[in-house]
Amino acid sequence: MAISASTDVGSSSWSGSTSFQIKAGSASATPAVPSAINFVSVTPAGTAIVVKGAGGNGRTESATLTFKVVDASNAPIEGAKVAFAANPANVVSLNIPSAVSDSSGLVTTTVQSGSIATSVVITATAEANSAVTGQSDTLVVSNDVAVQQAFEIVAAKYNLDGTLTGDSTKVSAFLADANGNPVPDGVAVSFTTDFGAIASSTLGGCLTVNGTCDVSFRVQNPRGDGLATVTATAKVGNSTQLAGSLHINMPGANGGTPLLTTSTGASWNGQLVLSSCKQTFEMLVQDSATGRSVNAGTTVALSSATSNLNATVKAGSPVLDSRSFVPTPLSLEVDATQSSLSPSCSATGSHQATGFVNLQFTSTGGNVSYQRFSIVYPVQ
Repeated sequence: MAISASTDVGSSSWSGSTSFQIKAGSASATPAVPSAINFVSVTPAGTAIVVKGAGGNGRTESATLTFKVVDASNAPIEGAKVAFAANPANVVSLNIPSAVSDSSGLVTTTVQSGSIATSVVITATAEANSAVTGQSDTLVVSNDVAVQQAFEIVAAKYNLDGTLTGDSTKVSAFLADANGNPVPDGVAVSFTTDFGAIASSTLGGCLTVNGTCDVSFRVQNPRGDGLATVTATAKVGNSTQLAGSLHINMPGANGGTPLLTTSTGASWNGQLVLSSCKQTFEMLVQDSATGRSVNAGTTVALSSATSNLNATVKAGSPVLDSRSFVPTPLSLEVDATQSSLSPSCSATGSHQATGFVNLQFTSTGGNVSYQRFSIVYPVQ
């Protein structure tokens, strides 16, 4: 509102003006009584605050909540005193237990997280009328520090080609707190290995995002006995250190090649004896130097054989990955039923004839090796 005034003094004229604002509660000595307290906002918005001491990249342990005090006509009230309370009590600290609204009717408080992960609501109550209250949106306190029982590392592949420098697999760390919530972003996880190499030249580990992070393990010297131990650690607080480990197998690192044995692990002595003209043999495939599993993805197929003598892998090729590193099952069918086989096979025959099959093993890195079997089959 503006007020103007003018006057004439002798031959001179004088004028002036001023403006002022009439606010709620200022028209009389009695302030306006709050009719409602509306929740306006929380900062940070759309995310939880973390448990005290949890920290984290881009995370905070405190939040700012803003309310607006209005009269019956929804006009903002300045100078209204408001008290704040947390429900449930004692799970957060109210840094500002009471405040007075500004010229826009806004009143603000801040809260600090405690040691409990939970949900909390902040209530604002008008001092002039305790029946007038406002309630915030639910504020979540979560994402505590990582705990050992929720710390785990896994590999995308456990059996690499030990003869192929640079063959690699992803190794991932997973971290959660005691409530099963992923830890705040930015937790540092360090990795070490006794054989091969792990992580990067810029960071010997990784920083978590949504409770997980990844590094790469690769085959290279030193290869040792071909079984690398990868260890991951994460620091919690000043003294607690979480740790986890796994093994990565590098078959072929000691000069071993894929080897087919009996289902009990015994040698076939280079010979398969058929009791009929078509027979399936249950076998195991393993690294000949260590007895452990071979490179995952290794294929087994017939390379060459006596004319019209056939061998087919019915199951087990390509070889599946195995975290236990035990020899893996493979079913090999030998077929001597071809009529042109000389001498021809006879399931009721009382004599024996001999042929051969030569099996080829091809690793994912393209390394090729062979195993030859003499095939003894019945003839008339």
